[in-house]
Amino acid sequence: MRYLCLVISLFIGVGSASASELKASAVVPGIYALVGPSEARTYDNHGLNATFGFVVTPAGVVLIDSGASSQGAQIIEAAIRKVTPLPVRWVINTGSQDHRWLGNGHFAAQGAQIIALARTVATQQELGAQWLAMLRPALKERLDGTVPTYAAQPIAADRQSFVLGGRRFELFWPGDAHFAGDYLDWLVAEVSRAVAEWEPLEATVSHLADAPRFGHLELYVLLHRPNINRA
Repeated sequence: MRYLCLVISLFIGVGSASASELKASAVVPGIYALVGPSEARTYDNHGLNATFGFVVTPAGVVLIDSGASSQGAQIIEAAIRKVTPLPVRWVINTGSQDHRWLGNGHFAAQGAQIIALARTVATQQELGAQWLAMLRPALKERLDGTVPTYAAQPIAADRQSFVLGGRRFELFWPGDAHFAGDYLDWLVAEVSRAVAEWEPLEATVSHLADAPRFGHLELYVLLHRPNINRA
């Protein structure tokens, strides 16, 4: 159940007070979520209005998505440092939207390997200049130093598993989502355990869709409940 709640938080935009104060929330031991604000991209939030994640392994940190700028990547890195002194050794891009990958350059400059599917990289290359132009009015000088940086060896397959720091990850493209080339990324062992604990979908939709904590959301009945069902 806790795994589904984390996934659904990506859709409903449960946000922290400020992207400059990203805080790591433990999902299970060694796996953390960094939940950005639910507002639009602004100068103050560095364009970090998204949910990021990281996995701590004995060999280093695996980061899931790198932020919308070099400075935003540094904010993500600072949040990770409060959990572990280990370096970010791998960055997995799950999509081509700005805050999924424009922070790659910061981590690549420190030796991190960027990982993404080939179809994702193709969309990043197509949209990179547009994202920078869109972000400039909001981030202003905070976008300086941001250079689109891509996976050096994109994964040609649409499904690929591999081990990083002793943890087995699997990337899976089930079809285009928010942007072309967006895909799923999961830890095989954790998903296997989650499936074993899974409750019926109807029960999950019922008690999440009507949860009091979401009732105050604007357009709740019109948009939120249908989104829960789709998620």
